[in-house]
Amino acid sequence: MRAFIATVAWIWLSLLGRPNQEIRTCLLEAFGSLEEVWEASEQGKVPDFMVKKPTVAARFVDKTLREKAMEIYEKTLFLKIRICTPESPSYPAYFHELYGMPTVLYYYGTMPSNQRLLSIVGSRQCTSYG
Repeated sequence: MRAFIATVAWIWLSLLGRPNQEIRTCLLEAFGSLEEVWEASEQGKVPDFMVKKPTVAARFVDKTLREKAMEIYEKTLFLKIRICTPESPSYPAYFHELYGMPTVLYYYGTMPSNQRLLSIVGSRQCTSYG
């Protein structure tokens, strides 16, 4: 799988729903690899565990979600935002041990290795209330 397609696939995987850790893990276990997950989605092959999650199943085969992932990827390129996925060498090793580890990290600059990290997490749709 080419690097940019793999990155788009990770972004797409992060958009499938919550709890993302559970969905991601089940999909990778069901299909064996990110490439196989991506191909199954293209072919409309919904895995058995999604039978009880019709909303996630619908999102899994939704082509517009792939387009959204591509738009996010293109926007990050334009804004010079870097993307780090669990496959990336720069993905913090200790994140793999976290329950609910991020599927995708977006950042500016370089990812420090073996150092403490500080993240600023904000709301996408902030209101005057907060």
